[in-house]
Order: sequence, then C-alpha cells, then structure tokens
Amino acid sequence: MRCKIFIFRHAQSTDNARKIFSGWRDPALTAQGRAQARKIAKQLKKERIDVAFSSSRKRATETLRIALGGRKVPTIVDDRLIERSYGNLQGKNKERVAKQLGAAAWRRIHRGYSVVPPGGESVKMVEKRVYAFIKELERFLKAYPCNVAISCHGNSMRPLRKWYQHLSTKQEMALENPQDTDVEIDLDRLAKKASAHDCVTLAHKHIRGGTVCAKHEEKVIASFFPGKRIVRVTLPRKMKPRF
Repeated sequence: MRCKIFIFRHAQSTDNARKIFSGWRDPALTAQGRAQARKIAKQLKKERIDVAFSSSRKRATETLRIALGGRKVPTIVDDRLIERSYGNLQGKNKERVAKQLGAAAWRRIHRGYSVVPPGGESVKMVEKRVYAFIKELERFLKAYPCNVAISCHGNSMRPLRKWYQHLSTKQEMALENPQDTDVEIDLDRLAKKASAHDCVTLAHKHIRGGTVCAKHEEKVIASFFPGKRIVRVTLPRKMKPRF
C-alpha cells in the first residue's frame, strides 16, 4: 500500500517577523502566519490524513490545527520535533548578532552542521533526536501504512527531508524550508497480516482488516510512540510547554 508523509514548517511567528532567534521559545503565529497555514490547508484539502505529529510549540500546533482544516485526526505531540535550541542567543535579534559576530562566525553558527551555540544545540544534535522519531515512525508505517502530516520547525525539518529525500549533509544545510508549503514524501509500505482485534481505525478505514475497533486506536498508536502525548480529536489552542 502506498502512503504519504506531508511535512511542513510552522508558519510565520511573531519572533520570525521580528527576526529573533526562537529556538525553544514559544511565540504565537502572526496574521500572516495564519494566512500561510491556510495555504497549506488548501494544498492538503484533497489529501487523506490519518495521523498527525507536532512539537508542543504554539507556532507548530497552531499551524497544524489550521492545516488540518477542521479534520479530526489523532495527533501525537512529540518534542523530538522541536526547533533547535539556540541557547544564549534565544530572544536576540539575528541581524544584531550577525553584526556582532562577523560574517564568518555567523555562518558557522547559523549554517554549521556541528557548531553548538553557547548553551544550545547543533543541527547534528537535532538530527539525532529527529532520527529517533523517524525510527519509530517507520515501525508504525510498516505495520499501518497510512498518510501522515508532520508540523515541525526549520531545523527539525532538515533531518526529515535529509532522510526521506536522500540528501547529503551539505544539501541538508542548504535547505530553505518555506512557511506556506508542504513537502510531500511518497512511500510504499506493506502491512503485515492482521490478527483478531489487531486493527487501528484511521480517517479512511481500519488498516489491517478484521472488525473496525475504534477503542484500540489510541492504544495501538501509543505503542509505537511510548511516552508521547496523544490528542485524539484535534489540537487545543494552548498546550502545556514541555520545556
């Protein structure tokens, strides 16, 4: 069975508009950001989406809420998808920091794969936690081929695209992920044979045969993503930050 992954970066936040390092900060979307999210919703309007994933940051959860267009989709909040931590740079203006550091140092911090800002993370470190998420996602899709939406951040989207689009590290670091467009990944996955009550009810149908068994849906999904918060219907406007 073919399945699709729709990956998109959160739409414009108030920090983006002010050119501020966000990282693990939690700014809301701007009016322009909400308009960008509606553009993603139009792109996904005719697509089936069975399960969704997001980090806990408001800019990601709100983008996902708008992009789903009112659809009731089981959603897992997983902070392995959270933005790169910029440490001591968080909350500071990017243009001022670039001017203070100089062009060479700015490039190393902004686009260096292994460079760690003081108190923060490198993209390599982000990649490690995103790859752990992908490993669980791959297990899930092999058992339950379905369509997935992922609302994430600029630097957590890089490793996702690197993995699924088979990019080099250099290509990964050169990516510019737009805030109003999804990236579609088309996969071919085969479900293993179902046993009694071994099914999951998703938006379009149960995936693995037998009787549709809605009461097992959350249990089945959670078994692939242990310890992650599942929001069964749709994302609330406000969620308790994990960080």
